[in-house]
Amino acid sequence: SALVAAASLAAAWRDARTAPAGDSAMSPPAAAEGALPVAPTVREAAAVMIRYGLPLVPMTSLVWIIHCSDRYLLAWLRPDLGNAAVGVYGANYSLAMMVAVVFGPFGLFFLPAAAKLWDAGDKAQVGHLARQTVKYGLIAMLPVVLSAPVLGDAGVQWIAGAAFRADRTVILLVMLGYAFQALASVAEAPLALAIRTSRILLHAICAAGANLGLNLALIPRTDAWGGLNGAAIATAASFGLLLLLHRWAARDVEGWSLGFGMAVLVALAAGIGAGLVRLWGAQGAAELAAALLAGAVAYALLLGVFGVVKRSEIGAAVAVLRTVPRK
Repeated sequence: SALVAAASLAAAWRDARTAPAGDSAMSPPAAAEGALPVAPTVREAAAVMIRYGLPLVPMTSLVWIIHCSDRYLLAWLRPDLGNAAVGVYGANYSLAMMVAVVFGPFGLFFLPAAAKLWDAGDKAQVGHLARQTVKYGLIAMLPVVLSAPVLGDAGVQWIAGAAFRADRTVILLVMLGYAFQALASVAEAPLALAIRTSRILLHAICAAGANLGLNLALIPRTDAWGGLNGAAIATAASFGLLLLLHRWAARDVEGWSLGFGMAVLVALAAGIGAGLVRLWGAQGAAELAAALLAGAVAYALLLGVFGVVKRSEIGAAVAVLRTVPRK
């Protein structure tokens, strides 16, 4: 399951750490030489909580603007498409959420572990953990993104009906938007941990503003850049901007990088696997299952051949899987 995969990430990260066991970075400075950490007063703790949490209060509304405002703008700016277009767009948008679902367990694991390392003063290992999270998140997300043509056609038809099919570009772009949002949640970590949440708010305001502007500019168009495609472009571009802003703001954090260069190798492996599935063909359920299995095996092997997943990480993950209780 995805939760087991997240647990495997934890083991793989521990196994791949560059810092030796017992490194002083894993021991908080306050604990050195028997010193006890000084507990903050209630007023000090409250001040930190307010400084951290207050800028994040509007975040839900800003993310809602990016994810949902396009539905209302579609009905308002393109009445010629009718209310049915909003339903078609919503059906494809909901199915694209699969990208967020597969990344969810990795994000759930990342921030608590990163906070523990940050509080220990081990910023270099926070960066290493971020790169591992991005790597395994991409490994999980990219096959889903590459399945967009199938999900946008047969998937939507099977789940919602033929009337809800749209241009395959719509679901592909929305999936990219969800992928950028997932990566942005990792990229913002040093800002959150350093209590620079006002920057996170500023970036979200810029992304939401860009989303509204792009929707207003693109949705009214009647060419391939407009309508449902225009709304999907706005979603992907807005979350892409959010990711870039977070990454730029954290550029001065020691040891912090997301290892995006690895994304090229992951995409190449996923693309070859998807191409194998397509070449295999599927005329029925059995053929489809065989094609998917062949593609998955090719994908896994190529990740090892390209050096994306190291043998030590595989061994650590297998060790974790062996501890899972069996009925």
